[in-house]
Amino acid sequence: MSGETRMLRILLAEDRDRDVLVTREALNEAMVPHILTTVSDGQEVLDYLYRQGGYADPLRSPRPDVILLDLNLPRVDGRDVLRTVKTDRALCHIPIVILSTAHHQAEVLQAYRHGANAYIEKPISYDRFVEVIGHFGNFFTRCAALPREELI
Repeated sequence: MSGETRMLRILLAEDRDRDVLVTREALNEAMVPHILTTVSDGQEVLDYLYRQGGYADPLRSPRPDVILLDLNLPRVDGRDVLRTVKTDRALCHIPIVILSTAHHQAEVLQAYRHGANAYIEKPISYDRFVEVIGHFGNFFTRCAALPREELI
């Protein structure tokens, strides 16, 4: 990567409207160049990634560069989403960053064992959350090399 900033396609899997709003605001305030798609349950994550149902059109449902995943999702749990994606050869290259309020070391360890690329504990303060999201965005837009969808 040449140090240039790229637009980051983020799939946010979060079932709480307030947390979606706060994350969207934090991305904007941290000036992370992004396109944010949100889904509210684990089945929707899988439908989006496998282009099923309302997500069948690849032009309207492009592969995300990164997934921000809440672990406690309805229908299909985030842990099951993580395991499914990371064991699928067609999807396993997509970085998954866990975004959770849980601060249990066992939960963190389990997420990494199942293939999480990072685990972010949501800070209590909004200002700290903006700072953390800024670091996340800077890493994925300026530092990390990500595969282009047309090569996958």
